[in-house]
Amino acid sequence: MTRRHPHVVNVDEVEVHDDPHGKFAPRERYLAEATGGRQLGCSFVELLPGAVAWPYHYHCANEEAIYVLEGTWS
Repeated sequence: MTRRHPHVVNVDEVEVHDDPHGKFAPRERYLAEATGGRQLGCSFVELLPGAVAWPYHYHCANEEAIYVLEGTWS
């Protein structure tokens, strides 16, 4: 059996955080937190069909990137 570095996790091993607010219903897994990240954030977000992650917004002091791994845009 090989051991993983403590800063490596499988996304399925990270706790899911559900915090629905009406149509905004992201299911988040905080990957940076699970791997010991201190200054860089990284989350895995799942959306059920018809759900919206967040309202339109912007950040003044940090950048944000979104990578769609699966699904369709509508």
